[in-house]
Order: sequence, then structure tokens, then C-alpha cells
Amino acid sequence: MRSTSLCILVLLAACDAPFRPPPPTTGGSSGPAKTLTLRPDSARLYVDDTLRLLVSVRDAQGQLLVTPVTWAVDDTNVVKLDPNGLAIAVDSGTTMVRAASEGLQDSATLRVASVTYQSVASGGRHSCAIGINRRIYCWGADNDNQLGVVPSVLERPAPTGIAAGAVFSFLAAGDAHTCATGADRLMRCWGNNDHGQLGLGSQGGTGFPMGLVAPFDFFEVAAGGNHTCASTINQTVVCWGANASGELGLGDTVTTPTPTPVGGGLVFPGGVAAGDAHTCATTANGRAYCWGRNDFGQLGDSQTTRHTLPDSVHSFMFDVLAAGGDHTCGVRSELTLCWGANDRGQSGTGLPDSAVLVPTFVAGSLNLVAVTAGSAFTCGVTETGDAYCWGANDRGQLGDSTRTDRPAPTLVKGGLHFQSLSAGDQHVCGVTVEGLIYCWGDGTSGQLGVSPPQSLSAFPIRIPLPN
Repeated sequence: MRSTSLCILVLLAACDAPFRPPPPTTGGSSGPAKTLTLRPDSARLYVDDTLRLLVSVRDAQGQLLVTPVTWAVDDTNVVKLDPNGLAIAVDSGTTMVRAASEGLQDSATLRVASVTYQSVASGGRHSCAIGINRRIYCWGADNDNQLGVVPSVLERPAPTGIAAGAVFSFLAAGDAHTCATGADRLMRCWGNNDHGQLGLGSQGGTGFPMGLVAPFDFFEVAAGGNHTCASTINQTVVCWGANASGELGLGDTVTTPTPTPVGGGLVFPGGVAAGDAHTCATTANGRAYCWGRNDFGQLGDSQTTRHTLPDSVHSFMFDVLAAGGDHTCGVRSELTLCWGANDRGQSGTGLPDSAVLVPTFVAGSLNLVAVTAGSAFTCGVTETGDAYCWGANDRGQLGDSTRTDRPAPTLVKGGLHFQSLSAGDQHVCGVTVEGLIYCWGDGTSGQLGVSPPQSLSAFPIRIPLPN
């Protein structure tokens, strides 16, 4: 619906063991040291990365010698160095690291860059982002361990790194749980698990990213209210968690705590979107299918009857979909349509209808390229990066500096240009083209990412970069 920790850079040796020079080669003479070599001779790190430096000292015959090594670093504000040659990136900049032994010396150039963000996912009252270092940073409510931070607290108002040693590719945040995939195609989830939404085969929650034991190679992931769905590399969609409304698409309403393929025999290479209690996905030709709760027409089939198997959305084809509380939106060739609940204007038609049963054009002809849906509001991004929102605005979640509901798109204030947006329950966070994150809306649980926390902001405020 709310539409990845210490990253260990390992070069030539393991980072978790103290440095021990190799033993000398047996045979031949072991005269005085003739060469000392430090490797790597240069490296690029991100703040908080570590790098194990390796020194080899050899005699005239090229045999390795066991000799004590002393270390030095030119600028400790950029890199700190322990006695065993472990470099810790502290702040952005460039510095030289030197190793010396037996009157010999070699040096390495270390360049440290600040971490910016590449994606963000907003859940009920929390958000998480993936940095360009592929680590995850989370903030907001943590009452159900949805931040994945140890130890857990009620809330964290500033981005906090999680899962030491893990890197991630795709991320999704549900009401009170979070899931992410990595280059290894595994799925890891954490947070509330009362309905099996973590996919662990049981209903016990966890505050640490736990890998799912499932025979799937996961690609993207979408988290709904209390359920989760993911696309796999073979273009199927699997779901798990709450299923009272058929939101898992399995043909029944039985809660399922393990990843299970959606029924109907369809292939969905276009990705998946999870709402509060409904789910949608697109086929290769762009046809949209939805399943789950349909009280307000959020399945887009002109009816209000729930479906426990994928049901074709009326008429239109879509490139991307977004699922909110009880409404859905889709974009096709920069044309945006929404359907479902509209009691707060969240379908963006500009009309006072309480429900929109079939896909209907959003007012304004804005040429949006992406949309994201919150509980009762929607936001989108144009090709030029302008952000527009519509619907409920009692917590400032539309970002237009007011708290007035809008039945049609209104421009988010601040003159910012976004590459992506993600809507939570009553807040939004977006990644700008510069890799910065701005959030707006409700902040009562720290979900705006600033400290001290603000109860709400009706316009975008920048969260800090990871440190």
C-alpha cells in the first residue's frame, strides 16, 4: 500500500576476523624484508562501510614474512582504523591509509561518499528506505517491531539502519509489517505477524528480518494491511497472510501463513499492488486483475461483490497499479484512472460520488507516470517529477500546505522534483531526483523521519541522510 545494518565490503579477507599475516613459506632463506604491499591500493566506500586491508611483507626470494605492522590514517574524520587494519568509513571525503613494517611502507587511497536514497516504502505509521548502498533505513512506529531495529522501541523519529550485513533490492511496508527482497531472490519480513503476513509458516512476530523458507525466487513485493504478495522471476504472484476477504486470491477466505500461488492460472509479469484487503496485478498485455474486498468497487468490475480469485478489471489496460484502503488507481500511457471508494475524493474524479465502480479518469489531465495510494488519498508523479495528491487531507497528507480535502489533484508544495512517492496510512514520503527523501502528513509516531518528531506537516519536510 503502501506500493532495502552494516553493509560489509569485503576485499581479499574476511571482515570478521583479526588480521594475521600469512606464515612464511617453508624452505629457502628468510632474509630481511624487501617489499611491503598494501591491498587494495584504492577503494570507494559509503559512510558506515568497513574494509579489511591486507598487507604482505616478503623477503628477496619472495617468501612471505611474519612481521608486525603499524597503521596510520591521514584524516580520522573520514576513516578510522583499528590496529588490525580494519578501516571504518566515518564521513564523506578522501584520505590516505598507510601500513609500515621493517622500515618499508605502502599506502592506499580511500574515498568515502555519503549515502543517499534510491527508494522508499511507507506503511501504516512507519516508512523504510533503501540507500544507494542497498542497506535499509527505517523510521516511525515500532510498536510491532515493524522497523526491524534491535532493540525495538515504541517509535524512532529518525532513519535507523537495520539488519547488519544484509543488502536489499525491493521493499514494501504494510500496516505494521515490512518485507524486502535481495539479489539472492530471498524474501525477508519483520514486524507484526498476527495473521501470518510475514510468511514464516506461523503467527509469531519478529523484530529481525527473517528469511522465508519457500520454493520461490522472489522479485518485487507488495504489502497490504495484513497480507503480503510478491511477484517471482517466473512471473507468478504468490500471497500470504490475512484472507478474510479473499485478498490472497486463493479461491477461499482461509488465512495462510506461507507463500502460496494465486489461483486462476494467470501470469502477472507487470507486478502486484496490495491494498488494505484487496490485491491487483497486471498481465503481459496490461490487463488488470483484482481480488479481495469489493465493498466500494475497488476491484473495478462494476460490482460490489468480493472475489477470492483474480477478477478482470473493467475495460482498461494499465502499465502500473496502486492499491489503497478501499480504492485502486492505474496508469497507462500517462493517463490515470481510479476506482473504488471516493467518500473523501480519493478517486480523484472531481465528482462527489461515494464510490466509483469502474475505472474513471482522474480530473486534470496531468500526464502522471506513477501513482501511490494511501488509506483515503492518492498521490502521483508527472514525467517532470512534479507531485500531485488528492483525497483526504485532515492530517496534511496532500502536502498542499492546507488540511482541506481535495476531490481532484492538487500540487504538492515546495517546488521539489520526485522520482518516486509512497503513501502510508496518512503520510507520504518521496525520493527526489537528487536521492533525498521528503515526507509530509501525519507524524504522530515519528513517520515523518525528523527529530524531534512533528505531529503533522502539511508540506514536505526533508529527513536526514543516514549516518
